[in-house]
Amino acid sequence: MSKLLLLQGATVHTCGPQGTLAGSVLVDGSRIRAVDKRLEAPAGAKVIDLKGMVVTPGFIDAHSHLGTALFGEGDSSDTSAPATPQLQIMDSFDSADLSIGDAVAGGVTTVMLHPGSPLSFGPRVENINVIPGQSAVIKTALDVGKPQVLREPAGVKFALGEHPKRVFADQGSGPHTRMMIMAIIREHLLEARRLLQEGAESGEEPDGAKMFKYGALVRLLDGSLKAHIHAYTARDIRAALNLALEFELSLVVEHAIEASEFAAELADRKIPCVVGPILFSRRGSELRNLSLTIPAELAEAGVKIALMTDHPTYPAHQLPLIAGVAVREGLPYEEALLAITRHPAEIIGVDDQLGSLEAGKDADLVIHSGDPLEVTGRVCGVMCNGEWEFDYHPEGIRYDWQTGREQI
Repeated sequence: MSKLLLLQGATVHTCGPQGTLAGSVLVDGSRIRAVDKRLEAPAGAKVIDLKGMVVTPGFIDAHSHLGTALFGEGDSSDTSAPATPQLQIMDSFDSADLSIGDAVAGGVTTVMLHPGSPLSFGPRVENINVIPGQSAVIKTALDVGKPQVLREPAGVKFALGEHPKRVFADQGSGPHTRMMIMAIIREHLLEARRLLQEGAESGEEPDGAKMFKYGALVRLLDGSLKAHIHAYTARDIRAALNLALEFELSLVVEHAIEASEFAAELADRKIPCVVGPILFSRRGSELRNLSLTIPAELAEAGVKIALMTDHPTYPAHQLPLIAGVAVREGLPYEEALLAITRHPAEIIGVDDQLGSLEAGKDADLVIHSGDPLEVTGRVCGVMCNGEWEFDYHPEGIRYDWQTGREQI
């Protein structure tokens, strides 16, 4: 039998075609059945009155190292070689990371996990090579310690600029320059192109060992995966834009600190940016132009943006706080909500399931005591796949949505 639940009387930010409304959400098992201003409770449905509360889609962090960078150990990056496109981030995932539960409690129900550069606190920070490997999209609610994997691989991570230069200079090997970084990327993409053409001409599967190493890059070239390129500075963003033209890549610019310089081109070419983390210090040369206004500048130019925490650089559960600061600095409120819901879902390729409250989509939603982007607001309940994964319980008492009602 279906498990029916009607959430009524709330302010509902659908982040979809219906916009924001005072209304109701009907959940049927793991999916949303309906969203409207007024819905009648079907027979057998449990009804929860959310008068004075706010409902949003589950938040989505489009750039994270959650579960792969525990306690400063940093298992999400391997710098034993300059390029490792065969690495799969889920091989480093550890459900023991307590930050996963923190993310759920903050309303972050989905993340894109990238191999790359988790923050550490020793003498060496942000180890990352030129092609760190393959990314994945997961839900943060664990089932017997296992995440629900939505896409794997979900893209290929690349890194330009100072980070790979520093790492390999310290090791006494290359690359030492941006020229060599680009040469390494081209060599690997050209080999992937050769394998793609060879398979098309012969009609046979290419060599298995070579496809293991280059298969994800082949999928970049045939358009089934996106290239997520870590680029902070204007010159590295320009290099990424040129590379995308050269190899006809579907590009996502990651970090994008100086992307405003290319805002018109990014908008025209429909290249999205995953921006940030903006709540950070200018701790290196690539962050000298870090500004809280970057999201507003890009959005005003028509660039599709998502906001990131880059967890553990910034804690995953603080994603809505980052969005709130972006609003303060000029990003329109609805755009800020979209930047942590629908836009990241579209960028990482899960918008058919997530990112907005619409009939047929996964029942991933968050109930807030007030404005979801205000620090004074509290996440009171988090649902993932129609199951309650978190409810606020002050002083050990489970949160009851309205005094006298059955507790969730």
